[in-house]
Amino acid sequence: MDATYFPLLGMNYILNDTTQIVDLKMDGVNKVNILLCAQPNSYPHFGTLINFIFGFAYADILRKKYRVEVEVTLDLLEHAKGEKVVHEESVYFKPLNHTYSKDSKLSDYEFYRVFFEELLSELSELSGVDYKIRTFNEFQKERHARRALIDMYNNHDRIAKIITPKENKLRTRLACPQCGLYSTNTKDTKITVYKDKLEFSTECPEHGFCELTFDETNEVEVNPNVPMRNLMKGISIIENDAKNNTLSIVFEGSDWGGVWPLRVYYEGLKEMGYNQIPTLIYTPQILDRSGSKLSKRKYVGGDSAYRGMYDEYIVNISLIKDELGDDAIKKLWNVFSPWASDPKYFFRDYTVNYLLEVMKEEF
Repeated sequence: MDATYFPLLGMNYILNDTTQIVDLKMDGVNKVNILLCAQPNSYPHFGTLINFIFGFAYADILRKKYRVEVEVTLDLLEHAKGEKVVHEESVYFKPLNHTYSKDSKLSDYEFYRVFFEELLSELSELSGVDYKIRTFNEFQKERHARRALIDMYNNHDRIAKIITPKENKLRTRLACPQCGLYSTNTKDTKITVYKDKLEFSTECPEHGFCELTFDETNEVEVNPNVPMRNLMKGISIIENDAKNNTLSIVFEGSDWGGVWPLRVYYEGLKEMGYNQIPTLIYTPQILDRSGSKLSKRKYVGGDSAYRGMYDEYIVNISLIKDELGDDAIKKLWNVFSPWASDPKYFFRDYTVNYLLEVMKEEF
């Protein structure tokens, strides 16, 4: 393998170890929540694995150093886009929990969730850190998250210019409660804004007109877009951490770093009346040899995008034990979990090719 360099830059310029990010925040904390996130529209891939290893390893480091309870939560987005449906030239989609492309009895969400759960279970055993899976519907039942969505619409014009300047429009869809179908055109979802509630209406081509009221206390489900979900999560974290003396740490890939958190979290939360943001930590982005994010290459190019470049287990972790042995995840944990404490390894991106070279010593 060619010589690898770890120049001092960014966070590794100012840190000796990665726990210094949260050191000042640990006084009086009863529990630490590590928050991961994934869309279960395919099998977990190698980038997912590295992100999860860093999350569990960091949780283990905090648990041992501060002697505090730590739990990992995976937000698994069952609302992610699934089956495409065309009705009279209009385009609709069903979310993953209403799409049955893999199994006639299991939705795509249920089908892929099994593989995420297997990976989480093994990493939990290796790290000694408990975990849970949370759907977006479970999250949006939380009162502060619901209040945040209502408040966004009550300050629509300013919030939209911050988090969706491309359209200057907040985008929330109401899916048919019976079949999950929703229109990609937000004009088909009518929203009436009140101080303490939102009234949504839409029309399903199969089940007709639907009207529902969203407020702080009910459990009506809606589907806001990514920046709105981020703001809802940020506000929920700030409010609940203050109430419960907890520390929640959002772990995401570094492709969500840079200007995104400054714009969506910092400016968005400031406009919503908050003078702080949640604790955000960005894990290494895993790239193919051309410099593209591994998962996005597959998303854009389809199944053929990686063939001839990497073995299939790289984009389908469920195959990794067939390729590398029953103890493959344990060996990968042994290789990569120590990187979670060292800033020079943590705060940079990696190509799959480099990681495969590193793995040769273990395999």
